[in-house]
Amino acid sequence: MQKDMRIHGIFTFVLVVCFLAYDQFMRAAPQVEKYHQVKELQLPHDLFGLMTTVAVYVFFLAQIPVGILFDHINSRILLPIAISCSAVGMFFMGWSAEPIFSIAAKVFLMIGAPFTFIAMMIVVARWFPHDKFGTLSGLVQFCSPFGV
Repeated sequence: MQKDMRIHGIFTFVLVVCFLAYDQFMRAAPQVEKYHQVKELQLPHDLFGLMTTVAVYVFFLAQIPVGILFDHINSRILLPIAISCSAVGMFFMGWSAEPIFSIAAKVFLMIGAPFTFIAMMIVVARWFPHDKFGTLSGLVQFCSPFGV
């Protein structure tokens, strides 16, 4: 029983690390392709800046509600929802032909983004010995730039 719990904890930890790296990629990708997105959607640069600003504010405003959700709801329920939300955002980003869909894509991406780091901290705190919290958190932070 204890060995199964440990394997489940390691699997969940790896899943969260992969999600964090993927999230870093998704947050950086729209900025990398800015030139193509502005050209293809025929966006003025100020509208692109507004889209980015809206996304950043959604990301910041979602931090506390996400933390509250993790206090009350199990990570097994929240992580699939967050991953789905990020996937929907990436789908909209890839298929958007109108600026409104690009804004919706960024909003979905930024709603799913706060779950990544908080989920990592929750998984490490709940599934691993407390004396390994700093080491594992550092390991995850080391791995997150690989998504960018």
